[in-house]
Amino acid sequence: MSPMSDETVKSLLGDGKQLSINVEQFIEELPLTIKFDISVTTTRDDNGLTDVKVELKLDPKSLEVPEPANPAACHLDVDMTNSGYSGWKATLAKLAVKVFYPTRYPYFDKIDKGMDPAKIKRVLGNGRTTYIDQANVKANLTPVVEVVQKGNQVESVSVNVVVTKPAE
Repeated sequence: MSPMSDETVKSLLGDGKQLSINVEQFIEELPLTIKFDISVTTTRDDNGLTDVKVELKLDPKSLEVPEPANPAACHLDVDMTNSGYSGWKATLAKLAVKVFYPTRYPYFDKIDKGMDPAKIKRVLGNGRTTYIDQANVKANLTPVVEVVQKGNQVESVSVNVVVTKPAE
């Protein structure tokens, strides 16, 4: 690359442009396009180009799950019946689940009315059990997702996270 001008090297490597990666193509439940600003620096000596550095600077706003254009009503409930917890421990466990679930499934409360119901169920973890050990709460969480449609539009999405005691 030594005979190339600095401008050519920088142009080839995207200096001043933005790299976008659509995460949803790889992880369906992350509806994000992560963006990085590209900065290229070159170093030369009398013999030509000696070093090229490419810096990618993350755009932190690109980590936020976008609001849907036409949002559907979403509701989250937690079923503690078979959790093995009672009293204040049940309350703590329920709070832990309410914090954990939207973090694990960022599509929750970001459903667009035009989204396919089968996709909604997939991205909200319908039927998939997850084990948590958070804030002294050990439990298996299994979301049960119900999608109510009117015509081709999603009216509402209900997620009932069933909490069960893990086998010891």
